[in-house]
Amino acid sequence: MSRRFLNLVYRDYTTAPDNLLYSVTRLDASQLFYKSAAAATAAARKKNNGSKQAPVISSIADIPEIRRLPAPTFSFQPFRSKMYHIIKGVDVFAPLGAGAGDGGRILCADGAGYAAAFDMASRSMLGMPTMNAPKGPKHVAISSRTSIPRTDKHAFAADPCGDDCDSDDFILKHVIEGDHAESLYVMDMSPGNPLPFEVLSFSSKGWIWRPLPRPPFFADRRYKPIYDPCVAVDGTTFFVSPDAAAVEEGSAAAAAVGTYRFDTVTQEWDKAGDWALPFIGKTEHVPELGVWLGLSAQNPYHLCAISSLDPPAVRHVWSDIDPPESWYLLEHALLNLGSGRFCTAKFFDVSEDIKDDDAYETAVVFTGVEVLRCDDASAGGLKMIKHKSKCMVDLDIISVL
Repeated sequence: MSRRFLNLVYRDYTTAPDNLLYSVTRLDASQLFYKSAAAATAAARKKNNGSKQAPVISSIADIPEIRRLPAPTFSFQPFRSKMYHIIKGVDVFAPLGAGAGDGGRILCADGAGYAAAFDMASRSMLGMPTMNAPKGPKHVAISSRTSIPRTDKHAFAADPCGDDCDSDDFILKHVIEGDHAESLYVMDMSPGNPLPFEVLSFSSKGWIWRPLPRPPFFADRRYKPIYDPCVAVDGTTFFVSPDAAAVEEGSAAAAAVGTYRFDTVTQEWDKAGDWALPFIGKTEHVPELGVWLGLSAQNPYHLCAISSLDPPAVRHVWSDIDPPESWYLLEHALLNLGSGRFCTAKFFDVSEDIKDDDAYETAVVFTGVEVLRCDDASAGGLKMIKHKSKCMVDLDIISVL
């Protein structure tokens, strides 16, 4: 996998100032990287005057700003009815299939569950079925083609005609090996949702949403959907730590709810342990490096690597950016660009850092990093090279895909 672009989903006030409209534009991630790891190291030494200590960031003005972006690739206007305030759903954006940065599809679903997918390669919109239930603000989305390998058991489970029709050839040609091999798992972390967990997949009857079993931690009275959950994929299973951010610094144990895993083949939940994964948000499994990468669940939310999920064993913590103490992290994303290169996107409340005449309070900082193998055993055999950081302050970005 190798991708060049990041997709920025933002509220577009210029195109439709009186109506809610989302637009998607593409950020060329190459501007976050030097030509090589050696060039990045040399630039850092020059900037730091030979010191290993990175320059202190005192304000958003210390980070170069991205001022110009391409015109939107596409726009999406969510449906809003008079009953919308009762539904309490939010708009969902998620990659559907491999390489959504340079190709693939992006799923767009509004707060009522009406969905469509935009094909980045053909620049065309594809109608999708309505979700079984809208999803709330605390939801996670996992695309299968980039992280969960789809098997014949996945495909036959998705086929609504089951044993009553001869769809084996169709499934083999189109669903397992063809252009529709991707699935998308979407889970609402709110116990109040009657259908919180479902999967979008292709069958002989077309695209369908299928409800999946409710997460068992919903029944735990200690569970509170106020923290950012951690999700990590291992083969056809994914792990969920609902309250990873509640774990005290320096410990991956003693989380109130623990960690659960879901088998996408058998579609069954079980408890992995009383420990929590040390991340917030989604992780990236990097088999060639033998680690899972994610953002640490503890402030200042540095890049973190573990070599095992059951139980987790922290191998590395690297600083991608050291923000001022006055900045407050609002949202975050980690994107795998391939070939050991990653981008962190961190949304900060910088209201205490701005002047009275500034029109913004939120800044998004993009940082390009590279994780490589090294011969230093004391470093655990891996090292991180930081390339460039750039920010955006004049675009109301809600998601980076």
